[in-house]
Amino acid sequence: MRTVISDLLLDIASEKNGYSIGKPWRFTEHSLAAVVPIIRVTKDTRNYRLLSEVKNLVKIKDTGHIDKIELINRDEYPVLIKSGEILEGGTQTRTVTVSQIVMPQEKVVLDCACVYSSKGIMSGQDMAPSVYSPMPVRRKVFQGHYTSGKLDNLSSDLYRYDSKIQQDIWASVNQHYQSSARGFSAFAADVGEAPIIGSISYATPEQDLAGRITETQDKYKDVLKEVPKLDNQVGICLLTMSGLESMESFNHPESWEAIRKAILGSDVSSIADISDQDGLFEFREDKAKSIVRELLEKEYSEKVAVEKEGTATYILDEEKFMGEVVTLYDRPIHCAFLKKAS
Repeated sequence: MRTVISDLLLDIASEKNGYSIGKPWRFTEHSLAAVVPIIRVTKDTRNYRLLSEVKNLVKIKDTGHIDKIELINRDEYPVLIKSGEILEGGTQTRTVTVSQIVMPQEKVVLDCACVYSSKGIMSGQDMAPSVYSPMPVRRKVFQGHYTSGKLDNLSSDLYRYDSKIQQDIWASVNQHYQSSARGFSAFAADVGEAPIIGSISYATPEQDLAGRITETQDKYKDVLKEVPKLDNQVGICLLTMSGLESMESFNHPESWEAIRKAILGSDVSSIADISDQDGLFEFREDKAKSIVRELLEKEYSEKVAVEKEGTATYILDEEKFMGEVVTLYDRPIHCAFLKKAS
């Protein structure tokens, strides 16, 4: 049965309603990853904002509970809070676990998880958006989705938070810490310019995910500068030698522009992987579009995670991929997909 969710995915796959799948880009011919842009030409006016755009008008406060953060939207627009966004302040750093729209003047309690295990909770402390969680952390976050429960203005019960999921997320933070160090050492060796690109070592504490992401972005700043900024771009897909790894797409170019740096920066280590120095692998540019279409044309189960007046968040699931779609006034405004861990 066709739904607003399947309509969105099929619009992108069939390149209708202004959507198109762009030309893949790789950092060098030795890269083992490619970025595929999603484009949309539209005359629609955007009727929402992202958290990073209105952070001074959104009040975020630590509730004192590891898996709950209070947020009040004082902006005139609905605000999209994205799963994977990291919130920091004078308290324990968290990542948002379920995307949702917060309406003007609405107060909600967001579901979240800790991404800084050695930093204590300080109830009542203000928090603010920081960076975006890398792929290993987002995978563990998505694994905690469940689909019963409703949201009201005081509390939420949308996410199956438990000690195992939290331990898995902490383990993914450590995985990112280790892989980012190895990745940058290999990158520096491959380009042969270690004195130019900066110190091989990292100064960030092992448990500080946000700090590690920020430091990594700085180390790879020349790579990030090379990623094309396209007119009317609304998202990207990341392809590696293992196939399609992730996809993020919005309904409007202004939304992508608002979060572009954070999303690219979260997975820049993959984008910068140029370890195929001997040219052992062949990148098939002609297959990139078909791989993206295969993702979008799959049969997903759709279940509601958030449902309130004017907006909903749906969790999508199938054998190899998991995803999320947010709607506003019965129109999809954002979708995200991740390949499941093998």
